[in-house]
Amino acid sequence: MKKGIPVVLKKAFCILLSCVALLSFFALTTPSAFAATTATSRSVARSANAPCHTLEVHLHGTQPATTNCLDGQTTSRTSGVTPQISEPLFCKFSSELDLYWDADQSGYHMCLIGSGTANLKDYYTYDAGSWDNKASSYYTGCSSVTFYTNVDRTGHSIPEPAYHKGNFTPGPVSNDTLSSVYLSSNCS
Repeated sequence: MKKGIPVVLKKAFCILLSCVALLSFFALTTPSAFAATTATSRSVARSANAPCHTLEVHLHGTQPATTNCLDGQTTSRTSGVTPQISEPLFCKFSSELDLYWDADQSGYHMCLIGSGTANLKDYYTYDAGSWDNKASSYYTGCSSVTFYTNVDRTGHSIPEPAYHKGNFTPGPVSNDTLSSVYLSSNCS
């Protein structure tokens, strides 16, 4: 009888160990519902905000923004392909906020139309990465604008009146520190 107990315990332990190994395998190879949802959301966000030389962003108040790449050429930031752009492209509306990568309204260009908040980390150029902390100059268009150094209208800020252009110079929002903008009026 003493020999029967250890054999039963050994078999039970082997079965338990096999079950734990099998469950571990399934847990590691099967994505969770959260992971699958998050991956899908990221994929949709990346394709909606694909890298672009001249990007048009339509703000819709508290609803998600929509985008349009005006040079008609989109590519992955990691593909190593740089689209051929022979001339600068301009946004369709004269009323938009124009942000520029470089000083004196030059370089990559983003137009924001409508009213609401835009976090610049959500938008990309072809080869230089996110717009976050990259803007050097602007033209405000028909709406007054407030520029912020952090996302979601936080950090240091500076308001600018309608139809004003300039470079981001040392001050509350300096060159290459812009992270979010708020357009107060939909005057498009």
